[in-house]
Amino acid sequence: MNIVVLAGGNSPERAVSINSGRLVSEALRRRGHRVLQLDVWRGLTDREIGDDPMSLFSENADRYPPSLEAVGGAALVGENVERLCRLADSVFLALHGGAGENGQVQAMLDCCGVRYTGSGYRASLLCMDKPLAKLLLRQASIRTPDWCLIGREETAEEACEHVAEAVGFPCVLKPCDGGSSIGVTMIESREALLAALCEAKQTGWQMMAERRIMGRELTVGILGGRVLPPVEIIPRESFYDYENKYIAGRAEELCPAPIGKESTEALAEITRATFDLLGLRGYARADYIMDGEGRMWLLEVNTLPGMTATSLLPQEAKAVGIGYDELCEMIALSALE
Repeated sequence: MNIVVLAGGNSPERAVSINSGRLVSEALRRRGHRVLQLDVWRGLTDREIGDDPMSLFSENADRYPPSLEAVGGAALVGENVERLCRLADSVFLALHGGAGENGQVQAMLDCCGVRYTGSGYRASLLCMDKPLAKLLLRQASIRTPDWCLIGREETAEEACEHVAEAVGFPCVLKPCDGGSSIGVTMIESREALLAALCEAKQTGWQMMAERRIMGRELTVGILGGRVLPPVEIIPRESFYDYENKYIAGRAEELCPAPIGKESTEALAEITRATFDLLGLRGYARADYIMDGEGRMWLLEVNTLPGMTATSLLPQEAKAVGIGYDELCEMIALSALE
């Protein structure tokens, strides 16, 4: 197949996306596919494309600029991205955060009649809007921690009082539409919350606070309707933040998670129900906390799980005999179904 691997973008998760894109491209080439790596935010100029755009799929070129400064200003997608995606049999979305995960790129590809991996624009937007997704989970009796949305018009002091009353301490302060734990802060006291809110106000992100559930951190993926074995994540220090996610050796990851048959089955049932409830397709990954009483608390759902060397979905697939290259090909082919 001719496959475009879209990565990069202008979100804070750009570096992770580029890493995923490179690894996915290499894997698909090893499986015999023709691959064009493409930065969704930069694209390619007419001169770079030349007279034979299909020849780009035969190149083994890394076309991801290292930084946003190298890309320069761009709209939602870069030059000729739509044109090149139309030439592909399948578009592999190795995107994280921002327009690549909130449904905007998916909606563009739908309008172009292009087949792509992962969930559609509606489910992508829904899962990226964490308060809205949690509301639907709560209405479906799927356990998720209490939360409150922090109004943009609230001062840090007003927001602090709001969170203390609605959620209490300890709590977690996080962006409403972020990923990779970027911007997430664990809050133990009113003073720490006030300081974190003052800092968050400067970013311009819409923030939410969530009651912190203490317990074992678990994640479980679903691939083509099949629930994969769960992973237990044990950070060596702090919590499972950006550095602990993507720096090898910063966290111990046990797969399958040693939580017993009953808990594993319960986790699979909740994950499958959530997948259907939110209208997901292809593959996704859900993050949980199992408290001291064995109850599962669903934190959020990732519609485009990372595909780096330390990512969790590839570990889960490996546990059931699916190697990394085969996993990438399965995901790419799922766009054709």
